Amino acid sequence: MMMAVPPFITKNFLSIWSWFSTGPLIRLSLLNTRPVLFLSLSIGYVDLCVNALADRPHTSLWLAKTYVIPAGMYGSQVWGTGFLQAGREFSSSPSTLHLHFLKGTLSVKQFTTSWAVLRECGHKKLQFFWFRSAVKLFNSMLNTNSDTLRRVVQADLNLQPRSSACWTAQLLSAFQGLRGCELYVRAVQTGHAITMQEFTADLKHRMRGVWRDAELVDPNTHNYKLATYHS
Repeated sequence: MMMAVPPFITKNFLSIWSWFSTGPLIRLSLLNTRPVLFLSLSIGYVDLCVNALADRPHTSLWLAKTYVIPAGMYGSQVWGTGFLQAGREFSSSPSTLHLHFLKGTLSVKQFTTSWAVLRECGHKKLQFFWFRSAVKLFNSMLNTNSDTLRRVVQADLNLQPRSSACWTAQLLSAFQGLRGCELYVRAVQTGHAITMQEFTADLKHRMRGVWRDAELVDPNTHNYKLATYHS
């Protein structure tokens, strides 16, 4: 039997599985994912050593998809909305750990361009998986049988115009830069499900935008590492 945690007086409100806060609790949830990632990396490393495959980077990258990506998604649909905006792809601790692992696997310097490392490894940024998880969570909450959960969703939606740090506000701001931004924003505000197939394709298009921008830069006249790599 799970022991119920008594509520406390705060500016927080009860959200999904935990107390959702605009302050320390989100940071605490984010920090709690670090041991999970370290554990996953350790498992992958041990697996490589045991099977004498440490000299095969592609095996390490496959294990990273098996262990690291799922660990980096742990609870991200709740705490990850603050890192879904375009330009914040590498601003979280799990993303940093993911990239450190990939750069170590490739044996390149840590200041190597992150986008180039992801492309070489055939990995997607963690933000991609977090964004999909958050949208899936929203869709699932629309069909919930829980009256309490529906009231929480509605309360957060009502809070959105007054607080840019609440879950819904962060989700809405993350839609900026997507081709269907207005459609997704209207769906959230009116309580309609977002089509995952269309959303995923749109998200991939935004993710590839960094390479479309690199194509417009001449590496012979501009000191732009990504353009040099892309050329």
